Amino acid sequence: MFKITEKSHGQRLLSVVLAVVLLFSFMQFNVQPAAADTTGVDVAVVALRVSGNTVTTTLRLVQGTAPESIEISYYQNGKLLAGTTSQSLKWSGQSAAVETELSGLGSTGSLTVIIGVPGDTNVSNNNRTATLGGTPDQPQPPASVTGLRGSATRNTITLSWTASADADSYRVLDKNGNVIATVTGTSYTATGLSSDTSYTYYIVAMRDGASSGRASITCRTLAESKPTEPTKPTETEPPAPSNVKNVRITHSDATTDSVTLTWSAVSGSTGVVPEKYTITIGGQTYNATAAGSYTFTGLTAGQTYTYKVVASADGKTSSEATGTVTLPQPPTPVSGVKTPSINHSAAAFTSVTLTWGYDSASDGEVPVKYIITIGNQTFEADAPGTKAVTGLNMGQKYTYSVKAVSGEKSAAASGSVQLKSTTELVSGIDLVVTDIILNPASPAAGDAVSFSAVITNQGNTASNNAKHGVRFYVDNVSGGQSCASEGFFWSDQYQSSLASGASAVVTVNGSYLPAENQTTWPAAVGSHTVTAYVDDSENKVTGDSNTGNNYLTRSFTVTKQTPVEVPTDGDASNVNLAPAGSYGDRANNSMTVLVDGVESPCFNAWVNTSRIWNQGHYETVPVTIFEMKEENKGDTVRVALGSGKTVSSVVVRPTSAGIQPEIKRTDAGQTYVEFKVNKRGSYSVEFNGETSGALQVFVNPEYREGQYNGRYIPLGTMTGDNWGFGGTVYGSGVLLSAHAGPVIEPGSGARIYGITIANEHKDGYGGNGSWEVQIPDRGDIEFNYFHIIACSPNSDGISIQSSSNIRIYNSYFRTWDDGVVLKNYSGSNTHDITVKNCVFWTDLAQSMEIGAETNKSGGANAIFNAVFEDIDVIHSSHKPAMSIHNMDNVTIHDVQWNNVTIEDAQMGNNLGYGDGWPLIIDVTNVRGGEVPGTSSGWTRQWARGTIENVTFSNISVLSWKNDVNKKPGVRIMNSEDGGTIRDVRIYDLSYNGEYVRSKDELSNGSTTIHCQFSYRDDVGHDGSFTGCRNRHAASDYTIENFTVAVR
Repeated sequence: MFKITEKSHGQRLLSVVLAVVLLFSFMQFNVQPAAADTTGVDVAVVALRVSGNTVTTTLRLVQGTAPESIEISYYQNGKLLAGTTSQSLKWSGQSAAVETELSGLGSTGSLTVIIGVPGDTNVSNNNRTATLGGTPDQPQPPASVTGLRGSATRNTITLSWTASADADSYRVLDKNGNVIATVTGTSYTATGLSSDTSYTYYIVAMRDGASSGRASITCRTLAESKPTEPTKPTETEPPAPSNVKNVRITHSDATTDSVTLTWSAVSGSTGVVPEKYTITIGGQTYNATAAGSYTFTGLTAGQTYTYKVVASADGKTSSEATGTVTLPQPPTPVSGVKTPSINHSAAAFTSVTLTWGYDSASDGEVPVKYIITIGNQTFEADAPGTKAVTGLNMGQKYTYSVKAVSGEKSAAASGSVQLKSTTELVSGIDLVVTDIILNPASPAAGDAVSFSAVITNQGNTASNNAKHGVRFYVDNVSGGQSCASEGFFWSDQYQSSLASGASAVVTVNGSYLPAENQTTWPAAVGSHTVTAYVDDSENKVTGDSNTGNNYLTRSFTVTKQTPVEVPTDGDASNVNLAPAGSYGDRANNSMTVLVDGVESPCFNAWVNTSRIWNQGHYETVPVTIFEMKEENKGDTVRVALGSGKTVSSVVVRPTSAGIQPEIKRTDAGQTYVEFKVNKRGSYSVEFNGETSGALQVFVNPEYREGQYNGRYIPLGTMTGDNWGFGGTVYGSGVLLSAHAGPVIEPGSGARIYGITIANEHKDGYGGNGSWEVQIPDRGDIEFNYFHIIACSPNSDGISIQSSSNIRIYNSYFRTWDDGVVLKNYSGSNTHDITVKNCVFWTDLAQSMEIGAETNKSGGANAIFNAVFEDIDVIHSSHKPAMSIHNMDNVTIHDVQWNNVTIEDAQMGNNLGYGDGWPLIIDVTNVRGGEVPGTSSGWTRQWARGTIENVTFSNISVLSWKNDVNKKPGVRIMNSEDGGTIRDVRIYDLSYNGEYVRSKDELSNGSTTIHCQFSYRDDVGHDGSFTGCRNRHAASDYTIENFTVAVR
């Protein structure tokens, strides 16, 4: 038996009953519950409406052949009404309706319909529930049509549009809203219209009788009269009439790279009305079936072109009509902008690489924006760069241009390129690499360089639909033919067919480098080569006619960093900065950081951004540390990214600090960031919308040697001598670790002030060896202005085990695994824990976790009195930000989370893999291994425990993203083996300012957030959380006094 003492227990009971009924239905019709089979029948219940005793069930044929009849059953509040009956169906398109009279329904409770369809391959949509007396159930309307367009002749108008998702038909309405046609396709032609008249139409998408919003268009039929002549037509009248009416052509709207041509038959000429017009200019051809206009692009500025039109009908052609036009030259650059440049390379069949920049020796301001155009493609950049453009037309000549902008001033440059034609294709499939692109294009020492390759099929046959793998080798090639078996980057991004002549751009997204799975190459001064191989050793592409040309090698040079000349004004008397040259070979020499006009040295720390437990995705982040003597003095921080790198956007987290950074420019036009810091704390400065390469700024109080009775590690010091600190450690120095095991294991009474741990240990997953701070059976320990940046597998930040009176203030945790975690490892209980005014950034697991090993030795019985307060979670990925996982028979009680802001929630966003949970809050009594993402080794005792008196207050989520496209939610769950959860309160939970005011809102997964009172096995790995449900009818557990409210 089970017990749920909350208002919605009747709905929980009904869900259990329906589960049993559905199982019975599967047995009766010999249908197994499974994912939809694309080859079978699928009939869905899309609406259930109750009017008095009349019940209307609306069905939709999702796929397959429409059945002539179905079995149908009705359940009122879980009780079967009138037995199962057979109903014949009359289909209208994809929809059908069944109307049934049921006596004595009343106006309270719920009514559920379940259908049985022989051969139905997807029974999950065979039922629907309606609330009696509630709002009538309605089919969901499809999306409105888009892309509505029209073309006209003298007596007809043809409308066409883009198909709407899930629509089964479309209605065409006239201007008065009258339905004039219903069609299943995406076009309609109105005939018998008057010439030179405007007509208005509306298109409405339909599904199961439900209609979308209207899309409207107004078109005008062509006139019978002679078209209006241009003011100054340029034309050549054709000579003698032919069997087809004579034609004329004029031009207008000439720009530096385009012109509009207009054509028509000559009024009054004799002959057959033209059925087709062929218009040509500059090697381009356009065919039309009526008089009209067309704008030709990709032409060359200053060039004179001859254009012509020929009409045809009934196999006969008219004589040509011609004209000429000279395109204008580009406007003279406005004085004050440095002269821009643009050129091309690697021209293939449908792709070309463009490179743009400016002449640094020319006069004027440095451009702050570049607008690049080729053909009908336009893109923008905020710095000089390189881009491979694909999707062009084979054999066409293109003009490309760049417009460089600074404020109101601009200047332009252009060029042209001839793409390869079909005559240059070879027989069969032939994959080649036509270009390799570096980002940044001109790397300097210390840059993290990303590689991209342009792969092209220069054969006349499309490649098969398979992974087109590319390997990249840096300085690791012998004669362009053989590479070492290790130490290479790879890309598996392109996994489709590559058409004849087509190109695709792929970028490194993994590597096999020793002990590292990184996607960028750390640039070192000197000359280098990079080689890209398409269709690498996996040979997924079949039929490549020439595998000897599958590679390309490019040479490049890495120079020393050119420092950005950031302004050095300021008064640095309120800060202590690390000495110049600090941090040795760990120093970051590419980024410039000044505090009050004086340089604050940076060092590189390793982090792990992988969301797979047994894999690493390693990269470095810059860190700078300084000491602030007095707060509220407004110390100025200036940050420059290094040579050739531009800042287009910036944010300083946590945003609750209220820091408003500005992007400024030096006299040489280089960008840098400036902001003021008034408070000590931990900050993340993130550039250009990316978290990669974010600067970590740690602002400490002033520490002096002898200030405390313990070991002093001064600012600017980085030491690997960091094992076995049992007492107090303080200062603004760095403990560098590259080994397994805790970096600090403090003794009772220890104080850890100001210290930063940088752990770059990358080997080994599992075990206890990589926790940064371990506190076993200790008491009275305090952390203040303490920082952890770690890439270690299993890298819990502070692991508190059977300890008490632990206080953590003003600290920062950038960890791969849990940030701060409370456990019981020995026979003692963990209690009286305070975490206050801290910042968390977790890449894989929970920011703040109680559990999972709550009684590892078997001798403990409780974890209690824990407070997490004034917390900023600036990034939380994969797992919940706040969790209690009681995996043993203990009592966890009196726990509070107060004033927690989660700025970037990506819980459950697995990037296509893993066991992420789309949850903000997770409170569970489960065995280890009972739900995905847990281990059986975390549980010692089979009996389940108790969680009680837990409060979450003022929890704010500012932004979110996950695989299930829902706001990350709440899970309150007991094990199938029992357990008790009582007195859990959630107050003032909000998502981007939208408050969740009740449990009903909490349960509504489609509109606000979602919760689960238990976990469903069948969706454990894909994270498809929907609604609140009980796991097993035979469970014996209690959930009592669960409250959700706004106070």
